[in-house]
Amino acid sequence: MKVSGLFFVLFGISLSIAAQSTDLRTMSITSRNSYLINLAREVTQNFGPGWYRESVIPSISDIQVCDENQMPRNSQLDLSKNIGRKYYIVTFSYDEQTRRKYVWTYASKVRIWADNGEPFGITFGNTYGVHFFGKSYQQWLQLGVKEEDKNFFDELTREELEKQIQPMLEMVKKSRESIQ
Repeated sequence: MKVSGLFFVLFGISLSIAAQSTDLRTMSITSRNSYLINLAREVTQNFGPGWYRESVIPSISDIQVCDENQMPRNSQLDLSKNIGRKYYIVTFSYDEQTRRKYVWTYASKVRIWADNGEPFGITFGNTYGVHFFGKSYQQWLQLGVKEEDKNFFDELTREELEKQIQPMLEMVKKSRESIQ
């Protein structure tokens, strides 16, 4: 009985260590890039089944600084605390076989905070995406990513997709014009 109790204590400690943040700013370039690519691959596969391609070599941006224009408009969340935070973007480009599918020039882009190594958003080539502001990526994983929250790759052509999302693009354009 004592041995099993000790096991659960050690198991709990190891889980809390794994859940701690990873400060990318203190890592070597090689370690940081490996971490970023592995995490971005995982996020893409969890939220965008079929969007990840093993043959694509990802690119990693230089460090970026978050400004208010990059924050989603959400009255329920105070996102101002993220202004000035630094992050990286890992981009998985499209491959030739799936190129006709994309509206954007990439399959997925994952944004990851530099100070804690946590992703804060993913965008797919079909303009859809998920942010992790209200619910962290780790919380999504613990609760399980539901099928309706995933962005499944489909076989629409680029033209078919653009026709589908045209109303949304017009709405965004009008929204931006009213702000200015």
